[in-house]
Amino acid sequence: MTRTKQLPSNKQTLENRQKFERKVKLIEQKSDTKKETSKISKKHRYRPKSHVLQEIRYYQKITDLLIPRLPFQRVVREIIEDVQSRREDMIVFRISYGAIITLQETMENYITELFHDGNLCALHAKRVTVGPKDIQLAMRLRGEFRK
Repeated sequence: MTRTKQLPSNKQTLENRQKFERKVKLIEQKSDTKKETSKISKKHRYRPKSHVLQEIRYYQKITDLLIPRLPFQRVVREIIEDVQSRREDMIVFRISYGAIITLQETMENYITELFHDGNLCALHAKRVTVGPKDIQLAMRLRGEFRK
């Protein structure tokens, strides 16, 4: 059983009674609007960083390739055409589908390891964010850096 405020006794004046009734109505209206807003469900929001950690766990579990095959295949074929146009002898390069998949797996593995080394360089510098200088340092330590 809910408690309600009682109306003033007959001893009080009519004005005071009307003021009191207005206050009661306002309070009831406010409580009604609170009930209506509580019925509207808000979209669930994760805390900052928790969604990022979920994505990291997801991508660590999957074994699929991260870069879509067709765009990668187009880039490889574009590079092959560029190499062909630079050569004097007109040798036609052809590449099989299996070779493209192998190349993609190798490239993704290389980039993943490079970012891992870059992350270690950033952590060594007491930073959290990996920057270009971390990647360059990792490449230089590997002996791969060219200016």
